[in-house]
Amino acid sequence: MAINIKRAIKSRGLEVREVARRMGITPTGLSQHINGNPTIDVLNRIAQAIGCDIAELFDPISNKPTFFAFVKMGDNTFQAGSLAELKKIVTEIEERHEENY
Repeated sequence: MAINIKRAIKSRGLEVREVARRMGITPTGLSQHINGNPTIDVLNRIAQAIGCDIAELFDPISNKPTFFAFVKMGDNTFQAGSLAELKKIVTEIEERHEENY
């Protein structure tokens, strides 16, 4: 699953500098997020700034419906691109929880 923030920005007739202004950051800062590995929090802020659902920031790999999930537990954020990956994450969280209690 690829992140395509530029496509989402362009599809709304916006420019990076306008989205950056809406987010309260510099255009350079937003470009670094776009070209880097943005966190789920940053993706949420970008989606809000351009007025879309976070799912629109992702490119589907095929014509199949896009599946993605983010699970945040404490300081950890897990990303799943399939139901199988989500099940693995849930299992890992359950195991961690059992170890701590």
